[in-house]
Amino acid sequence: MIFQIPDYPSGYYEGITLILWFVAAGLMFLSTIMLVIKAIKSEGRSPKLMYLAYGIFYIFFGLTRILYIVAVYNPDSYDFFTTLGYISQNLSLISILYVLETHIVKSTKKIFLILTVIAFFISLISLIGLVSREITLAIGFILLPFSGGAILILYLIVSIKSTGTLRKSAIGLFIGSLMIFAAQILDSEMFIGLIYPIIPLILEITAVIMIFGVIIFTFSQVKV
Repeated sequence: MIFQIPDYPSGYYEGITLILWFVAAGLMFLSTIMLVIKAIKSEGRSPKLMYLAYGIFYIFFGLTRILYIVAVYNPDSYDFFTTLGYISQNLSLISILYVLETHIVKSTKKIFLILTVIAFFISLISLIGLVSREITLAIGFILLPFSGGAILILYLIVSIKSTGTLRKSAIGLFIGSLMIFAAQILDSEMFIGLIYPIIPLILEITAVIMIFGVIIFTFSQVKV
C-alpha cells in the first residue's frame, strides 16, 4: 500500500520557507568542511574524532533535510524518501553519541548509542518493507527527543564539569544542539499541522531556528 502524503499547510517547503531550509542544509554541508579541516589540524586522537564526528553529523543531518524536501515534492515516493530521511537522521545521531559515550562521558555505558543503533536498523528494515513506515515514524518521533535529549544532557554535564575554553565550547554545543533538535521536532509531521493554524509563521520560524542552531554549534567549535 502506498503511504499517503500528510496534509501539510499551504506554502510548506515553498517560497521563502524552501529557501531558508536550503540555507540551513547548505550551512550544514559547509560546517562539515570546516570541521573536517579542524579535525585534520587538531592534535590528539580524541579531538580529531570529535570534530570528525560533528562533520559526519552535519553530512547526514543536512541530507535528512534534503530528503524531506524531496519527499514532499514526490508524493508517489513519499514513503521511500522519508524513510531514507529517518535512516540518515539516525546515522547523524550515532556519530555524535559514539564520541560522547566512548571518549567524553563513559559512565553511560553506551546505552544511548546502542538504542540509536537499534532504531537505525529498524528504519533500514523499513526501507525494504519488512516494517511499516508508521512504526518507523513512531520510533523516530520518540528517538529524536530521546537521543537528542541524551546528547543535550551529556553536553550539559561536560559544561558543568569543565572550565575555561572547554566550558564555553560545551555551552555552545548545548545551545546549538537544542535549537537544531527543537527545529527538527517542530517541523515534523506530528507537530507542523497542529502549530500552523495558531502560528502561521512557524514554517519560517523553524527554519530560522535551525539556521541559528547550526551557526552557534559550528562557531563554538571552529573558533576554539
